[in-house]
Amino acid sequence: LSDGEQEAKKKKRKEKKAKTEPDPLADITPWDHRHKEGRRGLTAEQAGKQSATTGRQGVENSQAFLEHLKKTAPTRKPQEEPAVEPTPSVVSEKTAVVPKVPAKATSVAAVKEQMDATYEPTRMVSPVAAAVKTTAEEHTIVVERSTSANKKEIDGQVRLDGFDKSEDSAKPQQWESDFVTDRQEKIDDFMHHQTYQPQNEEDLPLTHKDDGEYHSVSDAAPIKFDLLARRRSITLRWFLTTVLSVFALLFTLVDTVDFTNGLLPENPLLLMGLYGAVLLLGIGLNWRSFYGGLRGLFHGGDSDSPAALGLTLSVVQWGCMMVLNSHLSGEYAAMLVGAPALLGAGMNLLGKRQMFSRIYRNMELIGNDRKKYAVVSVSGKEEAAELGRGLSVGTPTVAMAKECVEVKDFLYHSYAPDMVDRAARLPTALSPLFGLAAVICTLLFVPYDSVPQAVVQGFSAFCGGICIGLPVASLLAGNVPLTRFCRRLFGQKVMLSGYDAVETFADTDVLAVEASALFPAGSVTLRSIQSATNQSLDRSILDVAGVVYMADCPLKPLFQSILQGEKALLPQVDTLVYEEEMGISGWVTGYRVLVGTKKLMEHHGVVIPDTDFEAEYRNQGLRAVYLSTQGILSAIFLVQYTPDPTVAQTLQQVVAAGKSIHIYSNDANITREMVCRMFRLPSASVRVMGAQARRLYKQQEEITSAPEAVLSYEGDASGLMRGIYAATKLDRVLRLATVLQILFVVLGVVLFCACTYLFGGLSGGLVVFYQLAAALLNVGIPAMLGR
Repeated sequence: LSDGEQEAKKKKRKEKKAKTEPDPLADITPWDHRHKEGRRGLTAEQAGKQSATTGRQGVENSQAFLEHLKKTAPTRKPQEEPAVEPTPSVVSEKTAVVPKVPAKATSVAAVKEQMDATYEPTRMVSPVAAAVKTTAEEHTIVVERSTSANKKEIDGQVRLDGFDKSEDSAKPQQWESDFVTDRQEKIDDFMHHQTYQPQNEEDLPLTHKDDGEYHSVSDAAPIKFDLLARRRSITLRWFLTTVLSVFALLFTLVDTVDFTNGLLPENPLLLMGLYGAVLLLGIGLNWRSFYGGLRGLFHGGDSDSPAALGLTLSVVQWGCMMVLNSHLSGEYAAMLVGAPALLGAGMNLLGKRQMFSRIYRNMELIGNDRKKYAVVSVSGKEEAAELGRGLSVGTPTVAMAKECVEVKDFLYHSYAPDMVDRAARLPTALSPLFGLAAVICTLLFVPYDSVPQAVVQGFSAFCGGICIGLPVASLLAGNVPLTRFCRRLFGQKVMLSGYDAVETFADTDVLAVEASALFPAGSVTLRSIQSATNQSLDRSILDVAGVVYMADCPLKPLFQSILQGEKALLPQVDTLVYEEEMGISGWVTGYRVLVGTKKLMEHHGVVIPDTDFEAEYRNQGLRAVYLSTQGILSAIFLVQYTPDPTVAQTLQQVVAAGKSIHIYSNDANITREMVCRMFRLPSASVRVMGAQARRLYKQQEEITSAPEAVLSYEGDASGLMRGIYAATKLDRVLRLATVLQILFVVLGVVLFCACTYLFGGLSGGLVVFYQLAAALLNVGIPAMLGR
């Protein structure tokens, strides 16, 4: 048929169909190109008609429902409020009322007017809640039919148990009162245009002002300001105390070296008055140390107790001499112990100044947002035993570095008393026995004219015996070596907080370090690239670089130099696995990438050159790194591992100090034999971690809590080894200082008693000179041996 005949035939078919039944789609016309796919739409006119029809129908239904409510609901008076009014919930067929449907509106405006005219606000009454009887076996609902006695109810209405019970509107239910109380609390807590402030003080973040401790980088500035102010104050007080001690010494030597042309020796009251003024000024300058040291005597003693006890005895001796001034001997000034007491207070201040200088310097390394590594001890006996397996006997002490930015409890560990300071508490507690021994010697071997004179001489000997036996240089002897070591470590960006670091890491048996830390940037260099296939070498290098970056192995700096910092070119790597003693494998965009030794290639079925290729370059100190992508050998990198001189030196020092090294490595070329040969270490002190040790090492690294600020460093692993070595060496230095301190205390008491027996006593001036000599030796000998 032709096109015209086909169109005519379609037209006749449509007319025939229109006569038999109406087509609801006959008036629908296409509105865009979608009619070609069989999709049609309504015209704007037809859509408006349909919308108006639907709207009228909805209005009619709403009006019918309202009329139904008006006729079926019981009538009420507005002023009456019955307690309970039953509302029909189920209407039977007998009493059902057919609503009268209003006349249909002919337009949208008419529909709206009709809605406004017929709508009346209807008060909706909530139905009474049904009472449900609950038993252990079943839940039943009691239904009762309406009776003729209650005319307000509809026939056939369902009545629930408890329907007739009235509600007490005066007493709200418990849930209602709880709801009102909760809402009122929320309204009271609401603050317009203000951030939430926690009501509980425990929810507030701690700052330095709260507890005086370091919590975050924001606390660094006020702490440094406080430390600097304290150091300046202590420096000034130390200078003034030193001047006062010089005056007290001159008063003590006035009989031997008279600088007043006989004025003071001939006027005892003037001498004693000036001497007392010097003592009181010295106590005023050191009031906090004086008061705190006296209180510490009742709690076992502290670093201020020796100086406070010496000042107390000097004042009591001065008061005794002022009362018994008429019974003083001819050389009474030599018995004064104020100069030794003030000298002890000055040494105590000098030790504190050393401590504040150390903390202030360490604050430069802690109070910043730079990446740092905190040295921590491995927690757990099983973890420590596994990480120290084969390197120590029993349960070892294992130390490792943890990357962090924030640390905690810095000031707590910095102020911790050292070994020398702790050992000084015993001589301080035994000092009355030293004084008693001096009194006995004085009463036995020193003549006296009267009992008051014997009392003055005996009490002066008691004070002198105690002063010469007090470890007044304990704070100085402990802080000088600590400050000296910390100053040296500061230049290497290593922070050693104080004696807590010495006590924690001096007995470390094993150091767990990463291979990338032993071989920092520049230690691994590329000597040659051997291409193995015709495929794109650039693409292969990018795939391998993505695996190496994710593994963070010693080869990472090498690929960083190849890519020149363009990390955006690296592909996404999935399922990274280190196969022990073979290398790394990972999935990149759906295919496997291998980086490692020839053994790794053979394990995955990759074809590789013969053995002679690798042996030829091994004699030259080079290592072969095989790169494979998509199951094909892409290239062979010939790399050279060069030990860093600084890392090598610190490794040798740590191993010489009795420590062992456990290496976490994901580079198959780094073996125990290679490390021992390059760094010249004994083979028994080095081991490469196995699979179980690697897993435990990573678990320790993933602990999210902020580490303690005991020992930290910035840079490579040499900082870790420097810190551990310094802690080990400081432990020996402080032990020696402790022994020397006790030795000088005993020697001083023996010397005082011997001089009392031979020469009738030891003057205050000689006690001062002995204290100075003992302090110099106590600090100097450990410093010389601890270099």
